[in-house]
Amino acid sequence: MTAETRSLDLTVSIVTSGRLPLLKRCLRSVVNSLPLQSEILLVVNGEDRPTIEWLTNNPLPRLHWEQRRRGSLATHRNFALSRARGAIFYCLDDDIEVPKFLFSEVLRFFEQHPDVGLLGGPNRTPPHSSRHQKLFGAVMTSWFAAPWVRRRYGAGGGESLADFDLMFCNLAFRVSAIPPQLRFVETLRSNEENTFVNSCAASNVRHRFIDRFYVYHERRTSLVGFLRQIASYGHGRSQQVRLGWTWSQFGFLVPPAVLVLAMVLLATGFVKVLAALVGLHQALGFASVFTGREEIRALGMGERFKLVPLIGLVHLAYGYGFWWGTLAGFSRLWPQAAILPIPAR
Repeated sequence: MTAETRSLDLTVSIVTSGRLPLLKRCLRSVVNSLPLQSEILLVVNGEDRPTIEWLTNNPLPRLHWEQRRRGSLATHRNFALSRARGAIFYCLDDDIEVPKFLFSEVLRFFEQHPDVGLLGGPNRTPPHSSRHQKLFGAVMTSWFAAPWVRRRYGAGGGESLADFDLMFCNLAFRVSAIPPQLRFVETLRSNEENTFVNSCAASNVRHRFIDRFYVYHERRTSLVGFLRQIASYGHGRSQQVRLGWTWSQFGFLVPPAVLVLAMVLLATGFVKVLAALVGLHQALGFASVFTGREEIRALGMGERFKLVPLIGLVHLAYGYGFWWGTLAGFSRLWPQAAILPIPAR
């Protein structure tokens, strides 16, 4: 679609699968916030009878939806981009709620800053979240749990030019600024946004992360679900490293490297050294939860203490996901790698 045929200001893109209650909440907030010259393109990813029935029986203004064969999120986002009529393309997840001001403010920002091609902001924990969900959201704002991406998950992140601060659950871009051949990498399990932003930067497309353009993002409801999500992030990072190394990714290799070191120390009998390493890790975790941001400070003292071992689990899950993804990438050469359980995104 050419620029001349983009007759709307905004296209909101959402991909959904099997999460109808969350999708209803998401669409309600999007419809209530949508500017006049806008549309919503919703892709139902695979078989999902309850969602199809609800969409059929509950038409929403300016919502266009289509059911497509099961595929990656990037595949369906590329499809939506090919159909979009908006000059600004806004990616959201189906478990997002948007504040009333978001779309109008983002459109105003793009109008006032014609040099900016991509724009994103944080995804905050919804106020109505359970105690466990608030813990999972808070731990990701810790400077020790997620030092390079903690701005993604909370308030007070300010502005940033770092590519890894941007996430597809809250990412907008000017369609005319993106080279026609540049699209989302459909084989990545996660972290597609980093590869996309890196490619845009290589094409001299400017990007910005701004704290005030936030959305609310539903957190996982169980510890197992949360750790599987973190493992999937590690998996996606391993794919991204294989796809194209950049020095900005170096910090993300620390948890996988420390995991290997811990296994080597355990296997070679250096238990005291391993114990000292674990003690240091927990001390840093303890320090981080008492010097944390708004989401951590809002927790009670007992809840803060729970974050310390949770940080360790986050690092273990991320390291495991990274090495699982690395082995899976070489599964043709080493078929045994395929027996490892697949982390869920």
